[in-house]
Amino acid sequence: PPTTTTVATLTSTTLPGLPPQWEGLTHGGDAWAVILHISDGAWDDPGFTTARESAEAAGYVTGQTDCDFGAAEAAGLPPDGHYYSMSVYFETEEIADRARDAFLARGVDSVVGLVQTFCMD
Repeated sequence: PPTTTTVATLTSTTLPGLPPQWEGLTHGGDAWAVILHISDGAWDDPGFTTARESAEAAGYVTGQTDCDFGAAEAAGLPPDGHYYSMSVYFETEEIADRARDAFLARGVDSVVGLVQTFCMD
């Protein structure tokens, strides 16, 4: 008698992994930031709560700052404004792009940009 074989196709719903956060930040140094939220609004903008919760759920530690020079330009905002941003930092653009893609797979929109970090002292 003929033999039949059934092959099951599995679809994965596994989310892409998130790379480790860069620990080498320095005052005035360059870092690739995944900018989770940026605003020229109030310090208590509710978008920051959502961004912090998303970062923490991914295992990152972050906070609001107005000390990331270049964040506004990366987000497509006029550079002459005063902005607060919340980001997670990485050593290379490639790693930051992977993190952005992993956040996007989790429903979190973000943008990658090269920033200079200040307020580190």
